[in-house]
Amino acid sequence: VALDLGSGASFQEAFQRAQGGTLFLDHLERMPRGHQTKLLELLERRSGAERDVRLVASSTRLLGSSLPFDPKLTAWFAAVVVEILPLDQRPEDIGPLAQRFLEAGASPITLGPRSLDALRAHRWPGQVVSLERTIRGLCDLTQEPHDSSLFDLRRTFLDELLRTHRGHVTQA
Repeated sequence: VALDLGSGASFQEAFQRAQGGTLFLDHLERMPRGHQTKLLELLERRSGAERDVRLVASSTRLLGSSLPFDPKLTAWFAAVVVEILPLDQRPEDIGPLAQRFLEAGASPITLGPRSLDALRAHRWPGQVVSLERTIRGLCDLTQEPHDSSLFDLRRTFLDELLRTHRGHVTQA
């Protein structure tokens, strides 16, 4: 169960839905100080079935000194810390991720080398979420491109697709 901590959703409800599984707390850095106290209280009083939930959390910044975060709560999430480089620093991941997003959308599309090069050249300020949104926008030709990079990528993609099918629009 994913819970975006910037959304103000209920921790208790999320814990209940995640029984026997994993609760993914997304964007720890966005959680208001008052919600930190509520989450800490919930974690400290968990009992019985509520203990049957694995907690995984993400943050775009390190907790502790760089964020106004409760030290007790930081300790809950400091058991294992995995730092993942930004997407633009690991371009080898962009192709497989893009293909996975295409497959998840049940798209028969395969990205060609020029399209992949264009994806790898992008900075990806929103990380994987931005890549996923871009791939969805690439596939939905009824959607107006939200920025010039998507417009350029779509043009590269369509040009490459038409070349692959020797200009045959229906096949492309």
